[in-house]
Amino acid sequence: MEVIAKVDSDEYICKVSHTEIEKLLNLYYGHKDQLRIGEIINLGAGYDYYSKTKKILGDAQKLFEVNEDNINHMIELFKMNKSDS
Repeated sequence: MEVIAKVDSDEYICKVSHTEIEKLLNLYYGHKDQLRIGEIINLGAGYDYYSKTKKILGDAQKLFEVNEDNINHMIELFKMNKSDS
């Protein structure tokens, strides 16, 4: 993104690529339609994805840590069942 002009204390006019917008909105690889003139995009949505993903991964890590012994036992059972086949 390139800042072209400052409108007032907290508003800017910027040049941004379609690819950057797709990445920000988690709609990469052509999943975001081309924008129309006057269309409004919430650039804060990208941060929302990041925050939600970080929380979910943190919760998953805690779950794995608490259940590490159970998970290891299940893996061993799967290995035994696979070798029986």
